[in-house]
Amino acid sequence: MPINKSIIAKNIREERTRRKWSQAKLADKAGLSAQYICQIEKEQKMVSLKAIGRIADALGVPNETLTDNHMESKNPKNYEIDMLFDDCNIYERQVLMELLKSAKKILRENNSVYVELLSEREDKF
Repeated sequence: MPINKSIIAKNIREERTRRKWSQAKLADKAGLSAQYICQIEKEQKMVSLKAIGRIADALGVPNETLTDNHMESKNPKNYEIDMLFDDCNIYERQVLMELLKSAKKILRENNSVYVELLSEREDKF
C-alpha cells in the first residue's frame, strides 16, 4: 500500500493533539525539527519511513497507527461500520475496535447458547 501523506498528516496531528502536545514538544521527543513536523502536518513534506518510526516511538504508538487509513474499507458490506467510525478520532476508533473484538470473542464462545435461544424463539412463532 502506498504511503498517503494526507492520512499520515491527519493521524500525526490527531495523536499529537490528543496528548495536548505542541509540534515543538513532539519534535523534541522524536529528535526532529518543529518546522519538519509542521510541514508534515500541513502536507508540505513527504515524511520518511525513518521519521515515521521516530514520531511513532515518541507518541508511543505502532507505526501503523500513523500510516493506516482506519476508515478505508476493503468490503462494501462494511458501510455501517465505516459510518460509525467516520467522525471518530484515533482514540475512539481504538476503543471501539477493542469493544468489537471482545464482543466477537464472546459471541463465538457462546455460539451454542445463542443458537439454542434463537431456535426457541422461532419455535414460539
